[in-house]
Amino acid sequence: MAVARDAGFHALELPAEKLALQLAQGRTLADVRATLAEAGLEPLCLYGAAEPTLVIGADFDGDALLERTRALCASAVGIGCPLVAAHLGVDATAVTGALQAMGAVARDYGARIGLELAGHCGSSVRTVAAARDIVAGAGDGAVGLIIDAFQLHAGASTWAMLEGLDPTSLCLVRLADAPAVPLDHLTEADRLLPGDGAIALLTLVRLLDGLGYGGPYSVRVSRSAYRGWGAPALARAARESLAALFAELDEQQGRLD
Repeated sequence: MAVARDAGFHALELPAEKLALQLAQGRTLADVRATLAEAGLEPLCLYGAAEPTLVIGADFDGDALLERTRALCASAVGIGCPLVAAHLGVDATAVTGALQAMGAVARDYGARIGLELAGHCGSSVRTVAAARDIVAGAGDGAVGLIIDAFQLHAGASTWAMLEGLDPTSLCLVRLADAPAVPLDHLTEADRLLPGDGAIALLTLVRLLDGLGYGGPYSVRVSRSAYRGWGAPALARAARESLAALFAELDEQQGRLD
């Protein structure tokens, strides 16, 4: 939290596993919420591991899905976090119903579920088009969409898939770059700082701005080479890469925002 604050970030995505570890060590949700407030950071999103939160397929267990969702939403609300990220698995026929059930739980807690793309995984939600259809089918304001630039690229989504997107359906946009390698070679370990790879991030941000999206942007990177930088240096580099991207957008559009 101190690293994020010192780098100039205003909010922080939190991994559910690390939050659970803090609770197991005797801290409370109120303690975590107070620490965030002291650091001047908003809790932006509670997310699980990169693999599906709950794989939906032959072994789909609706009761387990709801129980997991309740636990995540209770933790999120307890730290003042409005959004729980959802990775859903391989059976496309079950995804919409699962999201409807998760949305109902989230609404009871005053939270929101954000469906994530998984372009480089064996997921039914590999493209923006697929994600839009599923979120629309869920028909619930408590369910929205998280767009991750890296996953958008890995799943071969097109810019046309963003046309007409309702900006209120967008919960969060993550910006990470990717190396110029075949898409089926990409893994989570290839997530680069914005500007260090081959994704046209400026085009993405310009399109979302044109749609009227005014929500948060975050950055998540995981390149093994970054580990040697140290957390403070990496956080500063991430903040500077975002600042450069939006400065370029402002310059192109003749504005300063």
